[in-house]
Amino acid sequence: KGYFKFNDFTVLLNSITYTGGNSQFNADEVLVNNSSNTTAAKAKSVTMKGIFINENTGDISISKIGWQQADINLSGFKSSEEKSKGASFMSLTDINGNNTKVNTVLGSKKAAAFIDHLAATAFLLKPGEKPIIAGLVISGRDLKVSDTMSNIDIGSFAITDQKNAVLENFSYRNKHGADSTSISIPKLT
Repeated sequence: KGYFKFNDFTVLLNSITYTGGNSQFNADEVLVNNSSNTTAAKAKSVTMKGIFINENTGDISISKIGWQQADINLSGFKSSEEKSKGASFMSLTDINGNNTKVNTVLGSKKAAAFIDHLAATAFLLKPGEKPIIAGLVISGRDLKVSDTMSNIDIGSFAITDQKNAVLENFSYRNKHGADSTSISIPKLT
């Protein structure tokens, strides 16, 4: 068992093994939570090629990170100003994840999806700045976005950085008083 902290987050690694020949960490399960209770994630069969933590600054770098299954729940986010106070830098490279359920609640807006596969060359989080994602490749299904008046449903999706996205079985519904809108499109690229 092991853990590390990054800004407001605590990362708990259960059943860790280390392969010295290729400097790889394996964890049967990784739990990620934050003290403001806006993030809760659980990943299984996690691998990390290397973890580097600067104890003075709290900056963290993880290379070749992957997982076989995950559940991610997000609700509400702090403003950029709040995040930047005492915040650290994070770099994740060579990301490769599978079978990931994502649920997000931001005020009255809700989103959920199942991600079959997610890969990225890099994810960078700098204090006070928007996250940077390079080389993103993501495919999944059952994407649902809703608020009090509208719903978007996407049967399946495939998104690749610098290329056209493919959305299949797209539908949009909006109801406002006596007015309503309903759009269905079999395939969007």
